[in-house]
Amino acid sequence: MKTQSGAQMTLFESEIIYVLIRGTALLSLVALFYGFVSDIAPSVLPRGFTIGLAFGFAAVIAMSDPFELGPGVIVDARGIVLVLAAPFGGPLAGLISGLIAGAYRLWIGGAGAYLGVIVVVSAVLIGILCSRFVRKREGGYDPSKLLVLATLGCAQSFLLLLIPFFAPGVDPMRTLVPHVAANWFGILLLGHFLTGVGRRRHATRILQREAFTDSLTGLPNRRAFDQSVERLSDLRERGEVPGPVALLLIDIDHFKQVNDQWGHFFGDKVLRSVSTTIRRQVRRGDILARYGGEEIAVILPSTQHSDACSVAERIRMAVENGEFRVKITASVGVAIDEDINAFCDLFQAADRALYRAKKNGRNRIELEILPELVGSDEALPSAVVRKGRTALPKRVFEVAWINAAASAFSIRIGQWGRSRYRKPHRTLTAPDEFARFLGQGE
Repeated sequence: MKTQSGAQMTLFESEIIYVLIRGTALLSLVALFYGFVSDIAPSVLPRGFTIGLAFGFAAVIAMSDPFELGPGVIVDARGIVLVLAAPFGGPLAGLISGLIAGAYRLWIGGAGAYLGVIVVVSAVLIGILCSRFVRKREGGYDPSKLLVLATLGCAQSFLLLLIPFFAPGVDPMRTLVPHVAANWFGILLLGHFLTGVGRRRHATRILQREAFTDSLTGLPNRRAFDQSVERLSDLRERGEVPGPVALLLIDIDHFKQVNDQWGHFFGDKVLRSVSTTIRRQVRRGDILARYGGEEIAVILPSTQHSDACSVAERIRMAVENGEFRVKITASVGVAIDEDINAFCDLFQAADRALYRAKKNGRNRIELEILPELVGSDEALPSAVVRKGRTALPKRVFEVAWINAAASAFSIRIGQWGRSRYRKPHRTLTAPDEFARFLGQGE
């Protein structure tokens, strides 16, 4: 009789362990779905939310294949996935998965429904605490930290001791040891799978960042810049980014001489410092990149020519006032266009403006406005030029013609004009703005 009772106990415990192992094997699919959600879903929904959905439905699957201790009292592998939701998806993932699992356990009902919800809450809280104090490294957890997660995570198994308070007559003692062991190994195994997926994703992200980042300055490189231009073009086609687009080409003056005289190490330091300075002068949504050599390109979406020139002047002054062993200045070519799809034309216009800035003495900005922003009336430029030359001394008034049709041009106001028109020295002014200045007095 005693032998038969022992055999029944062994069979009982074996069946519990089998159910829990089966649930753990089923949850291994979570690792595959975790990789998919981490890479694809964040483009549609927040990453923590989608991972929480995945882990929550995995807990539902685990509860759909339980071991029944008594009427309405079930044992399953839900705790394994719920403990790991927050460490691998963040607190939001833990909360979402807990809500789904708790709601499903209440829907199943039975004498152990409320205890089941308590188990869900405890597993989620343990996971959130672990995510706060047991830190990931390179997208996953080292074996020693996984051991900590597994040891802390299986603590929720001891809530089985409360079963008699919810379902009198059900003995939890025979279930406790198999449940603790299955949870411990399950968290360790599933955590190992998720760590592998997370570290592959982390390595891929690093490779992508390195592929699109200039290693010297930390700015996006030309490949990243071109992709950003394509995305901006798509946004403009959908009407999400209105207004003209400004392109700034910034070139460090006499940079080759700096390298030759002070060495490439100092030249690299100057380039990094100038890049940092430029980054601080632009908005968060602006696009900048090291386009080549000592040339940095900046795209300013939804920016009028006056604002673009203000940004360019601010950058020029910040570079000029930088603390270097030698005097460092920069020339800036500015171009404005309504159609970012014709980026080649915009770039060529900015390049011509930069060439004029270099030719006219460096440490200055030059503006080029493409024809469609000025209008087709060619009489306006001539009138503005005649009025300007009458109102201002020749030495402070200069017209930079852009094309043969003279349908776009820029005007430079010098030192004398600064006080009269309250414009900074060497600032470029567009024709319509300059026309308004001519009517102002001191």
